[in-house]
Amino acid sequence: MGRIRTIKPEYPQTETVGRLSREARLLDLLLKTVVDDEGRARGASRMLASLLYPYDLDAPELIEGWLQELECSGRVLRYTVEGSTYLVVTNFLEDEKIDRPSRSKLPSPANALEDSTKAREHSLGTKDQGPKDQGEDHGVFEIPVPDSADARILCESIGIFPIRQQEEVLRLMRTYAEANGLTPEQTISKIRARCSEYDREASQLDWTFGSRHNFLMSGKWDDPATWPRAQGRGCRSVPGISFTPTSEAEAEAEERESYLRWQSMPERFRLANPWKGRVFA
Repeated sequence: MGRIRTIKPEYPQTETVGRLSREARLLDLLLKTVVDDEGRARGASRMLASLLYPYDLDAPELIEGWLQELECSGRVLRYTVEGSTYLVVTNFLEDEKIDRPSRSKLPSPANALEDSTKAREHSLGTKDQGPKDQGEDHGVFEIPVPDSADARILCESIGIFPIRQQEEVLRLMRTYAEANGLTPEQTISKIRARCSEYDREASQLDWTFGSRHNFLMSGKWDDPATWPRAQGRGCRSVPGISFTPTSEAEAEAEERESYLRWQSMPERFRLANPWKGRVFA
């Protein structure tokens, strides 16, 4: 059931709000109408689209990007408990003064941590019982699989904090570790090293992936040869346009074309990949 909420007059001037796209700002406001008195709601993106955008046919496809914007800005936290997705508006209790608030019936983010810990303990317990049931077991060593604690260690060290993104990085870590026979520690070290290498070369790239999470999810993080190297006299371009200018005039014309192509890209792409060259009218 929807609730009556308030918007502070200074909301439009808030810096974190100003860095959001207009669509994400609207979602930021609409979420307050469906969260409970502790700022929590079910977080499935398609369900939220049906509740908040009942007349917008494209909302189910776009809302995930807006939610990611809110997550990256720290205004929303998404988490999973027993397979179900939830969210909490992080500044909700600061903005809302509720008389006689109702206790939330939804699990808190703390429950998500407990859930992952229990799963880890169950996994360890299952493995530990094997040798006891089977008697002596000599010479068999199973490489441990990265778990949620390993993912948190990695993600927090490289600046990835939303729980949903950490879960995606965990899946990446497990796939990579199993494919290469690496321990969790080796996997963390490898990914950190690639992130550091990417940071060093970012200024030489044609365009960037926008965030560490996008970089790791791109499928190109472990293959520097596929990174978008800058071409020609420091110009910047977008995917689909490449050139080797032979004169000042050609260089300017090609850069202008690339800039216009960048402008035509969706706003989400432009936010994730800021323009680094000259700006043309």
